[in-house]
Amino acid sequence: ERDGLFKILEVNARPGVRVGFVAACGVDVVEMLYRDALGLPVKPVTEYEVGRQYLDPFLDLVICWRLLRTGRPTPWAWIRSWLVATQPGFCWDDPAPALVSFFKGAWRFVRRQLVRVRAIK
Repeated sequence: ERDGLFKILEVNARPGVRVGFVAACGVDVVEMLYRDALGLPVKPVTEYEVGRQYLDPFLDLVICWRLLRTGRPTPWAWIRSWLVATQPGFCWDDPAPALVSFFKGAWRFVRRQLVRVRAIK
């Protein structure tokens, strides 16, 4: 307020995975911040894509595994949701990092389940 200039109080140089989803909807926040930092004009957001779906595969696996046992969603609805949703860290032109991350997470889940089963015996 003293000089009428905008001040940046904190900069997180590691944008979260959701930034990619927002960009996929038509709002490239990272580019906007970059251009603003360089003093370049920032194109205002006047429209964006509505109706896109975001899916965190690890969280979705845990929650849907529990819900599938109750009958909702149906297995087909669950599979369909994975096919149409934007997933963090996954892209078709380089799927390896996401697949490795997914299988590591799945293996940790399986190991926890095995430990739990062994503890019951």
